[in-house]
Amino acid sequence: MLVAAGEQVHAGQAIATLRPSAQTLLDLDRSSRDAALAAGEARRLQRLREEGLATDADSVAAAVQAATLAQLHESLLSRTGGGREVVLRAARDAIVDSLVVQPGDLLAAGAPVARLGYERGLQARIGLEVEDALRVNAGAPAHVRLPQSDVAEVTGQVTSIERRVDKDTHLAAASVALPVNSRLMPGSQIEGRVVIATHSGLAIPVGALLHEDEALVVYVVKNAKAQRRVVTAGVDDGTYVELLSGVTAGELVVTVGNHEVADGMAIRPVAAVPGDKGSP
Repeated sequence: MLVAAGEQVHAGQAIATLRPSAQTLLDLDRSSRDAALAAGEARRLQRLREEGLATDADSVAAAVQAATLAQLHESLLSRTGGGREVVLRAARDAIVDSLVVQPGDLLAAGAPVARLGYERGLQARIGLEVEDALRVNAGAPAHVRLPQSDVAEVTGQVTSIERRVDKDTHLAAASVALPVNSRLMPGSQIEGRVVIATHSGLAIPVGALLHEDEALVVYVVKNAKAQRRVVTAGVDDGTYVELLSGVTAGELVVTVGNHEVADGMAIRPVAAVPGDKGSP
């Protein structure tokens, strides 16, 4: 093996060197000798047939046997590299995801040696609650991020959904194709959100919504005074909540300090600071 797991390789770079085993060399030698003997026997019977000393059937059978052994020898040559050393190379730039074999292992023809991951083919795997998995379709947008990291969230697309539940996590799973240059590395632990549906409406930060006397209340700024409004809430994504009634677009809503506000209180609105939990 000429590379290690996790190593970045370039197109044409050598990944592994394969050498024929002692048994393979013996098989090639035996196959070559068998094919040569059969060819010689076919030529001998052909001459004898021309001299009337062998039947057509014997000559044809020898020719068929010679052709069969020749084909078997050619097949063995193609599967073993002709008994020569073979160097496996990366088809394009990639990351070595894992090594399937170790130096000295004996491989069957066609057996994998290493798994390579390509940047353009990076996939994320995220868990879904069963009820959500039933509502997700291939093609849905998905947002993926590294937990507790400054790496920006990236948006990919769901490519497939597993319609089964993992016995350990009790979750279904979705595969998400990630964009090129997502800055995510293979093997990273991630958090993901899948967009099940989109909805348009008037929304405010969740923190602006208060529960008072079994009613949902917000405070808006009207003529420099706080005005109490009973509202009806709609969709809530944990960050923003939709308002179905009680507030109209363009009105100023108190998002920070609203627990200290009372109806009719004089108030001087201040623009929300970007990044503040109350910021829209």
